Formats: sequence, structure tokens, C-alpha cells
Amino acid sequence: MKIKHYTLPEHALGGQRQLSHFHFGAPGTGEKVYLQAGLHADEIPGMLVLHYLKRLLSQAERRGELRGEIILVPVANPPGLAQVLLSGGIGRFDLASGRNFNRDFPDLAALAQAGFRVVMPDAPDHGARFTGDEQARLGQFWPILHGSLTEFSGMRDALYDAGLVADNRLAVAGASMGGMTALGIMTHHPEVRSVACLMGSGYFTSLAKTLFPPQDLTEMTARLADWEVTRALPRVADRPLLLWHGDADDVVPPDGTFRLQQALKREGLDGNLTCLWESGVRHRITPAALEATVAFFRQHL
Repeated sequence: MKIKHYTLPEHALGGQRQLSHFHFGAPGTGEKVYLQAGLHADEIPGMLVLHYLKRLLSQAERRGELRGEIILVPVANPPGLAQVLLSGGIGRFDLASGRNFNRDFPDLAALAQAGFRVVMPDAPDHGARFTGDEQARLGQFWPILHGSLTEFSGMRDALYDAGLVADNRLAVAGASMGGMTALGIMTHHPEVRSVACLMGSGYFTSLAKTLFPPQDLTEMTARLADWEVTRALPRVADRPLLLWHGDADDVVPPDGTFRLQQALKREGLDGNLTCLWESGVRHRITPAALEATVAFFRQHL
């Protein structure tokens, strides 16, 4: 076993902490497994499991039984353990609602578990493409969205070339920025059979004025205008479309979803539209939203 310690920035005088990683096995000899616990601070059961697993892995390593590399991080959030309010840990609780982040967490694999082949690409500056500068990424929200829209053609071709699209049954779904991307793709790609937009908006040029407004607002909105739904209602209406939004969304205003719903209805173009609202829900995906998405694609893909 090898132990690595990473010193964390000191948040207060005398408050220095470190993050400890425990490495078992040899890199490059097989599969690599990473396990962590305590991301939301006082999650004692997970930390306890990894504490005992560390002992078992040490014994297995001494016996030469490991065929890969295993990394354990038993306490993934050391500063969070010190976050206490009125004698209670708050690392995994929302202060406004008291909701435990570890409960009712949506199953993000729901579509795959329902039998769909799911491809989840990294948007520019997200996932494996993230440069590490969170503040700079927030300032690039709209260029990132535009990049995702323009990259879709190449990704679509790669999926077809790899034989991953059965019977031309290609659909797009997304949440938040991903939902915006899904609607933008719908305006340009008739080969996409159905689309689900969760807590997104198709009105980019108006939303960009208030949501992470870019420095070059005029130039950016000009690039986005061709992708928004304003001038593409017939293309948005000619295939099944699911819109879902929490009516208390505090990040992406639900006005955009309501505006699109009403625009399609006013033009008599809402025959393929499914629009669902969830009362009191802020900017998050709920289990009900995922269930509705699975049911939608089961019917329309």
C-alpha cells in the first residue's frame, strides 16, 4: 500500500487539512478502480466501509491477489467535516429545505437501464475536456453551448460509422445547458427522431442577456440566433418533443419553456408536444422527470 497526502489550502488560521489517498496494486497491470466516501462530509457509513476495505485490500496485496490498481479516498471532503450549525453537520443538507442530498437522488442511468444505448459526450470545457478554471468556464457558457451545437454533426457521423445507431433511431436529450443544446440541434437536424429538453430554453438570444452574459454579447447572440427556436417552430413541431421544467427553477427561468409551449400552441403546432411541469422544484432533475423521459422515448423512439 502506498499513501499519498495532498495538502489543502488553509481556509482559516490553524485550519490546515490534507486529503489522503491509499493506493493498492500496480498501475498498468489491469483495471483501475477508484472509490471515495464522505463527499458530502459526515457520511459515516461510506467512510466506515472504506476503512475496513483498506484493511482487506492490504491483506490481499500482501498475498499477491490484486490484478489491477485500486485507489481509496475514505474522506473525500475533510473541510466539510468541520461545517457544523447548531451542533449538527450540514455537509449533506440543504440549508433552505433541510433536504438530505443523499436521498431521492435521481438515477442518471435510467435510460440505459431501460434498454436504450446512451452516449454522453463531454461538452467543450466539461468532463475530460475541462481545463480546470471554473471561473473562466462560467464566462464561456454561451460559446460552450455554440460549440456543442456545431460539434453534433461530427458526433452523429461517428456514431453511424461505429454502427451504434439502430434503424436510424437517433434521439437527443439534455438537461439545463444540455436541454438548450437538444433544442438547438432540433432546429438543424431533421434526422433526429425525437428530443427531450429538461429545464432548458430555446430562446438563446434573450436568455444570454441575463444568464452568464458574455462579454461580446452582440457577437455571441448573432452566432446563436440561427440555432434558437424563434424562427424554427415548424422544425421543432414536426417530431415528438418533451419539455420538462420545475416551476421554481432558480437558474434557468421556466419562462422559456412556457414561451415555447405557448408559441407552438398558438400556431397550432403542438400536436407532437409533451410539456410537463413539476411544482416547487428548483434547478434539479427529479426522479419523476427521469421516469417521464424514459416513458417518452419508449413511445417515440
